[in-house]
Amino acid sequence: MLSVGHGRISLAPGLSFNEALHEYTYNGMRFEGVTRKIGERLGIDYSKAGGLIQGRCDEGTNVHKWVQDWIDTGRMESIHPGAQWVKSELESRYNGDGIAVLHSEVLVSDLKHFASAIDLLVEKDGRYDILDIKTGKFKPDYLAWQLGCYKWFLSLQGKEVDRCMCVCVHDRMTYRVMPRPYDDIKELLYGKSKLR
Repeated sequence: MLSVGHGRISLAPGLSFNEALHEYTYNGMRFEGVTRKIGERLGIDYSKAGGLIQGRCDEGTNVHKWVQDWIDTGRMESIHPGAQWVKSELESRYNGDGIAVLHSEVLVSDLKHFASAIDLLVEKDGRYDILDIKTGKFKPDYLAWQLGCYKWFLSLQGKEVDRCMCVCVHDRMTYRVMPRPYDDIKELLYGKSKLR
């Protein structure tokens, strides 16, 4: 059974996120998110995206907020079909034996340079599933890097991850994501010299 309404958790104690500035800080130091690094690796230039991307971002922000509010409070206030579908999909996916606790916007970090917020984290029997909500098309290459970073950050805190998935509102599908190996993630974030 899926359990919601437990409030926020952080798996990176001391890390804070300023949503208005989209800025992570830890002990007075500003940390970088992983998006720019992944974009550079995949040759994505967000500055050329224009208004189309902004429209998708606005819808994505709203769906994320409605789902986040449901997870935080236990009540789904929105009738938006995307938010309703995400709720239904998660409830059916975790409608089994035992309690699966759903958390949203979970802060994670290497506690050195990088940080991020995981859209959805499901905890069951001391293990975790990482889920990312996308309102646009499913992009497995990008998600392999993104969720690979999240899995790496969780591993640094001694957390075990069972599955990584994308809850794709655009397709009304939940896709399994194969995260990049840790060596690839370390190279992405810190460069080749840190692999030795």
